Amino acid sequence: MKKVGRVLLAIFVIGLAVPAYAYGPCGPGGKMQERNPEANLDRHLARMKEALGITPDQEGAWSEYAQKAKGEMEQMREAMREARQDMPQTAPQRFDRRIEMMKRRIASLENMDEAFKRLYGVLTPQQQAAADRHFMMMHRRP
Repeated sequence: MKKVGRVLLAIFVIGLAVPAYAYGPCGPGGKMQERNPEANLDRHLARMKEALGITPDQEGAWSEYAQKAKGEMEQMREAMREARQDMPQTAPQRFDRRIEMMKRRIASLENMDEAFKRLYGVLTPQQQAAADRHFMMMHRRP
């Protein structure tokens, strides 16, 4: 059960970290976004920081989390570039590649997990509730 909770938290963490990248040119609600994933992530992190009302005392945990998010996004982009350049030819090879990419994503989520937990731990109960609502809204589909 502990592993399931950790995986769910990891899914939420990546939801906070890179939703702009995942949406591509159209964000939630179909709004056009730049085709620059870094700019989209920066914009998302800025909105989240404002919504949470990060205080100067919380800035260290926030900065650590934001830096991790940016680093993980870049690593995932590089992995996708590599995967596109060396596309397997057979179905079993493609299946193996898919498993490899999912393992990389899980490793990325696990890497974000600690920074997110530290951030969440320094939030006030009101800020934690705002973060919880944010995750609920992000993972709902109309």
